[in-house]
Amino acid sequence: PESVPVHRAMIERILGPLKMNAMVYEADFTQWESQPGIWEKRSTPKADVRKTVEIARRHFIEPIPLLQTLGHGNWLFVNGQNRDIAARPDNAYHYDPQKPRTYEVLFPIFQEALDLFKPKYFHIGHDEVTTWNAFPSRDTKKTVTELFNADVQRLHAWLKERGVRTMIWGDELLHASETPSSGNAFTPEDAAARRAALPKDVIVTDW
Repeated sequence: PESVPVHRAMIERILGPLKMNAMVYEADFTQWESQPGIWEKRSTPKADVRKTVEIARRHFIEPIPLLQTLGHGNWLFVNGQNRDIAARPDNAYHYDPQKPRTYEVLFPIFQEALDLFKPKYFHIGHDEVTTWNAFPSRDTKKTVTELFNADVQRLHAWLKERGVRTMIWGDELLHASETPSSGNAFTPEDAAARRAALPKDVIVTDW
């Protein structure tokens, strides 16, 4: 909620003078009107998010919204909300892509973010999917790779219909044997299968 002065200083003193032309703005804890139940002390008013977006564009910087989805989805379960879509309700950190209501929760928030940012690109996160022993659900017959691919493709299709290009973190598309620090696929075969299923216009970003 006190982020605007910090963002203004970063943009005016650092990003602008260095001629950077894009920034990823992680906006999970925004006061999304479609999910007021998940608001808490970190939740930033949309008017303040809009101020940062406007400051960035005045400095010729494209603000790219990031909403953590399959990876780091704990923001959806704040205050005990949406436990019915958690992959493991007893450890609510990731949603279950197999539950239809998952997207009934997600897509209205996505639409709010599109209305707020009016972005060319949208970052869907998807890093560290198997951490915290919270994914996949214990009763699924599908593999992590099958669930990961299906979720990426569904979010990508929704964004593409609205003329927005998808961005994603790259760690779940790599195995530790392929990179020294950020390969989180279980096997090289899993990593290759995820890359093969990735829509070709998705932008892979490294952290």
